[in-house]
Amino acid sequence: MKRLITLLLLSFIILTSFAQTRDLVKELNQRAIPLDSTFSFTQAANSTLLKNLTQYRALGLGEATHGTHEFFLAKANIIKKLIGFHQFDRIGLEAPYAEVEDLNQYLIDGKGDLNEILKSFRQYTYETREFVDLIKHLKMHNATAKTKVLFYGYDFQSPYKAMSNLRSALKDPPALSAADSLIATFNSLSNELYGHQVAVDTYNRIIQDSKKMYQELDKISNPALLKNLNNYRQFLRMNDPQFSSDMGKASELRDSLMANNILEELNRGHRMIVWAHNGHVQKTKSKFSQSMGQHLSRSLKTDYAAMGLATYQGFYTGYNNNAQGVVRTNRLVVPKTSQIEYYLNQVKHKNFIISTDKLLVPAMIVEHRLLGYGVTDDQFQSGNMVDAFDYILFISNTSGSWNHYLKKQ
Repeated sequence: MKRLITLLLLSFIILTSFAQTRDLVKELNQRAIPLDSTFSFTQAANSTLLKNLTQYRALGLGEATHGTHEFFLAKANIIKKLIGFHQFDRIGLEAPYAEVEDLNQYLIDGKGDLNEILKSFRQYTYETREFVDLIKHLKMHNATAKTKVLFYGYDFQSPYKAMSNLRSALKDPPALSAADSLIATFNSLSNELYGHQVAVDTYNRIIQDSKKMYQELDKISNPALLKNLNNYRQFLRMNDPQFSSDMGKASELRDSLMANNILEELNRGHRMIVWAHNGHVQKTKSKFSQSMGQHLSRSLKTDYAAMGLATYQGFYTGYNNNAQGVVRTNRLVVPKTSQIEYYLNQVKHKNFIISTDKLLVPAMIVEHRLLGYGVTDDQFQSGNMVDAFDYILFISNTSGSWNHYLKKQ
């Protein structure tokens, strides 16, 4: 008798789950707005969805991986269309403020070597053919547009350009000596800084030299230099061993400070498209902590929206330890029935965008893809993607981005 009851319950659960997922796919088909062959909105969507996207003060454009060619194209096409409405005038980047200001100088007057500027970000994922194409488009746009569109670096993981700018403002010998000592220290710690693995005694020495520099810098009033100083102080906090040794604390600190930097720029009267990883722009908690998007959503409420980009199968670009280099043939793991991409791939359109408003997801769907910088087969994280994003842009089959450092295979 017990066995019969168990079998009946199991059959009921299976039938219920099947009905729920069938209803989900039906709803997804009704909501899906197809993308064209360039992963851009079709003409039918231009007058509705695009205009809806212009209402926000900040729009987060995510990506399930940092190395997907089609994600770059889709995000670039959204940006190109949205800036045509003359609402957004900033594109936020997951890169240091001072280095991104060099990119803006390139946009404005062509100053500098573009490849070297992108290299200075110390984020090799921006060093791609696709991102360079977007920069060139913005440069042409700004040549005739009344509303100029500039980039904004809201991250702070590199001290180099900020330190150079701050040193140029110093006059007192003790402060200059401290700045030179700091620059020498940072040059010797290149990899440790990137991985936030600075030894305690080294960090304490950095703090002491920084205090000597602050004695003069705290008197300045130049807005650009103050921004460099703030960026540098954030960098120091990020490398404090009490945070850097704890992934949860480090993630919470970084995302909260990045959100604050974006809010500061918005409060100056700008409106921003925020380019970042899905894990940063999502409006729910990330794998490690509260996300940047969660902080933005709390402050901006309905003035912030997040769009997550997802894919079913294909390849992505990343540093592959086995190949000892950056390759674009790292394989994406095909989703299972507990992962939202499995059902997104059953929609009649292979490439589309949907609004997630009031979309119900069965309890059995508990994960979505989220890849960082490395190459791994552990590609999914717990969470409801529908709760995390206001929109999902889905591309069924994707390939690796054309990175400048691709290893010949």
